[in-house]
Amino acid sequence: MKTTMLIPSVSECDDKGGHILQPEALLDASDASTCIIMPAGQASPEILLDFGRKVTGYLHIEFARSSLDHFRIEYGPVRSSIHAHAEYAMPMDGRFESPHYIACRYMRIRLVTRGQQPEEVFAEIRRLYLIPSEYPCSWQGSFFCEDDELEYIWKTGARTVELCMQKNTETSAQKLQYLPPYMVDFIRNYRGRYSDYVIFDGPRRDREAWLGDIRTEALAAMSAFGSYDVVKSSLDIFYHLQKDNGITDGCAGTVINATIDCM
Repeated sequence: MKTTMLIPSVSECDDKGGHILQPEALLDASDASTCIIMPAGQASPEILLDFGRKVTGYLHIEFARSSLDHFRIEYGPVRSSIHAHAEYAMPMDGRFESPHYIACRYMRIRLVTRGQQPEEVFAEIRRLYLIPSEYPCSWQGSFFCEDDELEYIWKTGARTVELCMQKNTETSAQKLQYLPPYMVDFIRNYRGRYSDYVIFDGPRRDREAWLGDIRTEALAAMSAFGSYDVVKSSLDIFYHLQKDNGITDGCAGTVINATIDCM
């Protein structure tokens, strides 16, 4: 069964001249809180979190109290590549949910001030977790042989495809500002006949369905998870994108000739 929450472990804390109190408290459902304090004029303390493997999900943070300034998350697949980032205002009601899903294994959280005058910034975090964003499937297929490495390769490939099955509304979600209006309208308004999910080629970078990759992805999705409806939904997008002359673009999210920053 799919877990409803992805809860990381605390991998590393760096005070950087500030204070981190009870860092483990943000990982459970108790009333205890992790307190991050950035003194005026100092760098923010940092907490590095590890989800144990690559995951995708919507970030939820429950604040007990805060200075109502900003916080920054940085994330990536390995510790040496924590390059993606986003900054958000601390919520007045104490509850935060990321507008789009995040793909990572490691996540770093720290505080940011945008105030004109130096002052202390703090956040008391009661809990932090991810709600899984991938298709809610279960393992229905398996592969065993006398070669452990081949078994590992198969499981890794199947897990990769599992992370690539995401909601169509997340297609090119971080690139909509670069797309022509008709593509933006298509992405936002498309409703699949078979499923709300499609197969992305790259849940972290591309976040797009590619026609040339669907065969390999479909075979893995169907044999490992029985996800026939997601495969049909992915093909259905390209059916709707087919032009009057019969030509179909290879990518369902962007125009082939568009110049897009895929980071």
